[in-house]
Amino acid sequence: MSRPELAANQVIARCRSTNDLARELGEMGAPHGSWISARAQDSGRGRMGRAWTSREGNLFISWVLRPADKSRWTWVPLTIAVAVARAVRPRGVELRVKWPNDLWSVTGAKVGGILCEAVGASHGSFIVAGLGLNCVHAPEGLDQATSCLTELAGASASTPGTSPITADDVRADIHRELLQLLQKLETEGPAPIRAEYEAMAAFPRGTSVTWTSAGTEHSGVVDRLGDTGELLVDEGDCGLTRLYAEDVKIRKG
Repeated sequence: MSRPELAANQVIARCRSTNDLARELGEMGAPHGSWISARAQDSGRGRMGRAWTSREGNLFISWVLRPADKSRWTWVPLTIAVAVARAVRPRGVELRVKWPNDLWSVTGAKVGGILCEAVGASHGSFIVAGLGLNCVHAPEGLDQATSCLTELAGASASTPGTSPITADDVRADIHRELLQLLQKLETEGPAPIRAEYEAMAAFPRGTSVTWTSAGTEHSGVVDRLGDTGELLVDEGDCGLTRLYAEDVKIRKG
């Protein structure tokens, strides 16, 4: 049941999951671009039900998105990734997009993750799009110097002592870039998103990769993105294989 105090476009102190709240907002009829952000999450999650470490200081935000052309919905995760990379670049941070929905540092450490969920409701179908971004903390066991924005900016700065990059610093910039890119996706199609993605892909064309599908390991060479944002991989004699986010796990070979 939706709570009467729940409202869009605000930062709250804590919740279980911003995606859960965004789903409620969408079911209440919240318009395209509405968002909810939390300073901490108790039950953040990623793809395939994986837990997402949600320490205060990092960014946790989810949007209600209602792109008119449903044939382009599969491009939304990549559009969000491009928007984040655009937004943090002026702060001295270069990110890479690991297909389909992870954000990496240039050294290959995970900095953020994106989780998109399609929802059908009486107010019309919509996408719940969640972003978790390591701004000042990284999960224990990861290299702190390469897996949060603050340390990445400090490593690239000409002088040490870079101020922390907080969630409050980047939230509005990411939101603005995302809405602009979604509008471009609607009016111009996926070509501009594909071009920006390919320029920052962690696995660019020609990269040898392996992946597991239905319990079987495969290998091939990255070719390009397909018409729906799927990854096309050349398996040699087997030709091009289409990889989709929901049924494969990819890693650099």
